[in-house]
Amino acid sequence: MNNAQKQIILLIGLIIIAVGAWLYLFFASPAKEDLKEIIPKKAELTEIKIADSAPLLTFIAIEKGFFKEEGLQVKSEKMLPENGVSALLAGEVDYATFLGIYSGPAIEIGLRNAPIKTIMLTARYKESYVVTRPELEINDLKTIGILFQGILFQLPLYYQGLKFIEENDLETEIITVETRQELQDLLQIGKADAILTAWGRAVRFQTQGFPILDIIVDELPSYLTARNDKIEKNPEEVQKMIRTLEKTMEFIVTEPEETKRLLLRYWELKETKENLVMVEDYYPIIKTAYNRRGVPYDKGAKLLIQIAKAGEFETLQEVEEQVVTQEELDKVFDFRFVK
Repeated sequence: MNNAQKQIILLIGLIIIAVGAWLYLFFASPAKEDLKEIIPKKAELTEIKIADSAPLLTFIAIEKGFFKEEGLQVKSEKMLPENGVSALLAGEVDYATFLGIYSGPAIEIGLRNAPIKTIMLTARYKESYVVTRPELEINDLKTIGILFQGILFQLPLYYQGLKFIEENDLETEIITVETRQELQDLLQIGKADAILTAWGRAVRFQTQGFPILDIIVDELPSYLTARNDKIEKNPEEVQKMIRTLEKTMEFIVTEPEETKRLLLRYWELKETKENLVMVEDYYPIIKTAYNRRGVPYDKGAKLLIQIAKAGEFETLQEVEEQVVTQEELDKVFDFRFVK
């Protein structure tokens, strides 16, 4: 066989191989539509809206990516408690968070058979702080200001104001304002001797030179609330929300240094020596707040209902004598998804 014949045979072989490969690709390889099924799809995130009147936990969960780990894309909207309740009932948000001292509207309408339930208690801590002008002591206080939303006498904050006054045997008048700016003006302009506020706001006042004079301790919990239809129709999503927030609370308790850095960002404070010292001082309070392990909540949950039931109370006794039934607890709380 000469060289020419060899080349012809080689060429024929190559053609056969090429044709075979083409036939295989045409008939055996997956079509483009099939390839879409083979290539893993990027998981789509479920969009969630939260009306946040207690946004710290949500903020940290978003920053750390804990929601996304559960397949949730969360948008947090800061709202006053009564606005959060309205948005929740109207279906404008999926969930709402409430700080214990500003929990009046959610608990009150829950007792009235509104279609919402508290599905998780999140924080329990030294709830309220008495912030005063630098030169004053407790016995000097003639007026104390509080921020209220909704119906004044049904708010836990008012209860704590009375508690502070009665426990210190003071003749102090409570002044009420409707906005945080008005509350700040009470101190800065001297319209009140002191104000009563939550720890986050107290931190901000302290950076402005107004010291914390006293701390009022209660078991008033912060909490997460959802509509009844959300709970019944989408229990998997509810479980994801609870699991995320539980993971966030565990992070706060076990990762102090990173939590402190996140607190500076949350409060929008610069990393100055003074601010770092302040965060260092307040971290133990926050750790206690979110350390739910082995902490009973029955007393705090019942106290929220007692305050709501008391109506326009004028003494602590009027609140404490309220009897809370299991039926009332069931109207407000649904803890079946919590560990």
